[in-house]
Amino acid sequence: MVAMKNNTIISIFIFLLLSQSLFPNQNPKLQALDIIAQNEKLYALKKVAEELHITLKGPLLAYYVDCDNIYFIQETETQWLISSYDINTAAYTEKTIPQFQGSIKKFKSDNNFFYILVEKKSESNSESNSCTLIKIESLNLNLSSIEEISDFDIVDNKLLLIKSQGIEYNGSFIPILSKSALSIKQIIDERILLLSNGVTTEIIDLLAERNIYSYKGKSLFPLPNDYNLILEFSDSFSSPSETIVYYQVTVNSAEEIRTETSHPEIKKTLALQAEAGKYAIIKAERWELDKTKGRYVRANNIYQPGELKLFIPENRILRVKFTFDGQRYSITQSLLEN
Repeated sequence: MVAMKNNTIISIFIFLLLSQSLFPNQNPKLQALDIIAQNEKLYALKKVAEELHITLKGPLLAYYVDCDNIYFIQETETQWLISSYDINTAAYTEKTIPQFQGSIKKFKSDNNFFYILVEKKSESNSESNSCTLIKIESLNLNLSSIEEISDFDIVDNKLLLIKSQGIEYNGSFIPILSKSALSIKQIIDERILLLSNGVTTEIIDLLAERNIYSYKGKSLFPLPNDYNLILEFSDSFSSPSETIVYYQVTVNSAEEIRTETSHPEIKKTLALQAEAGKYAIIKAERWELDKTKGRYVRANNIYQPGELKLFIPENRILRVKFTFDGQRYSITQSLLEN
């Protein structure tokens, strides 16, 4: 009877351990499947609790399994309970923490901390919701929080944070290109990180602190050869046919380069080479033909794009579009695709 009971616990434990990687909560298209899978995993955890004669005090909100322990969060009327069961010693503990507003997106634990990623629904019509990482010391339950986190993990016993502009890991910051929230898709050899927004995946080498490449479905991003940065300038409103402009550009205060001269609505393009894996300061100036003076003059400051700080990715070509509507510039970035 005891052997049968232990076998049941071990079987469900293995199921829980394996199922964590089978249904990652990354792709919005799999959201419905994710909910079903999460319910199945929590149901299995409930069965584990029954086998261990653990009386649950409220709904199960989340769980995490490591090599030796099962951790789970229960909700009561006034608080949350973080419970843990040691597979080897059968020790069971409960710790009380405050309730937090929002839903639990991710829950993990290491030797020193509990980590809970809580997602709050945005009050605006924004597609992305705000996430806060709650960090709880396992011994004294001291709380701290980190705002604006899209995902996190523990890699080689170090906290990995995914933020809107980049990755914080081991005291370093690695820029990312995506402007939408990225989630961790996979971590290989505690080194290679795959981040995805459901459409594009970025490949990061954590140890080398480099953003290596991106891919998007079956499309290819061409490798740079003579240039890795394309700047495009155009107006989105009509101007008199005799209006002629060009743009003068400097990269990191180096030699000035100018576009061709043409009507403002005609796209003007520059293909440049900038140092990859670094930030570049782009300064573009608009110059217009003054027929009364018979020469080009620099446009008023309110008609200038201003300076722009860009991360130049490795092994990809970055395209930046400057579009002027007569009052201000809209600037968009994307990777050049085949």
